[in-house]
Amino acid sequence: MEAGKDGRIHAPTNVQLIGGRRPSSLWHTMRMLWMLLAVLAMAPAWAMAGEPAGFDRFTFGITRNALIGDPLFLARCRPAPLLMQVGVGIPGFRITCPTYNFVDLGVTRAALLFSAEDRLVGYVMYIAKDRQPAVRAKIETLYGPPTSQLEEHGRTIAWLWPSGTEASLTVLCRGTDGCLTVKAKAPKKQ
Repeated sequence: MEAGKDGRIHAPTNVQLIGGRRPSSLWHTMRMLWMLLAVLAMAPAWAMAGEPAGFDRFTFGITRNALIGDPLFLARCRPAPLLMQVGVGIPGFRITCPTYNFVDLGVTRAALLFSAEDRLVGYVMYIAKDRQPAVRAKIETLYGPPTSQLEEHGRTIAWLWPSGTEASLTVLCRGTDGCLTVKAKAPKKQ
C-alpha cells in the first residue's frame, strides 16, 4: 500500500493509465459487462416464453370426457353447457364456455376445438376491445415475440412453433372483440 499525493492510502492495481486513459481492452470488457447486465435485466420478460401446451391448465390431446369430467374445468367454464356431462355425446367439434376464468388472462368467452378423435386440439378466446392491449402484452410474455405480422399496424400477429402448433391474435374477429386462436397439430391415431 502506498500513500498518494492526497495523503490517502491506495491499493496497487494492475491497471495502468495510458495517456490518462484506461486500456481499450478494459473499456471493451466493462462495456460488455454492462450489456450483459442489461440483457439479464430483460430476461424475465421472455425467459418463460414458449409454445402453448394446451388450454389453460389442460394439455392438448386430453379427451373431451376427461376435460368435462374435471371439476376445475367445470368450475371455470360458466355457465357450463347442459350437454357437458361425462358420457353424454356432445355433437360437433367445439364446446363454448360463455365465460371462462383463465388463470393467466382473467374472465373471457372461450371455444374449445376437438379433433375427429375427440381430443382437444385448440381453442379460440374472445377478447373484449377494452382488454385487448393488456391481453396482447400478456400473450407476448407467455409466447414470446410474434413470428409474423399479418396485417398493417399489427392488427393480426402470429406465432408458429416447430411442432406445428400455431397461434394468432387478431384485433377484430367477432364484432368488436379480438380473438386469440391457438391450434396444436392433431395427435396421431393410436
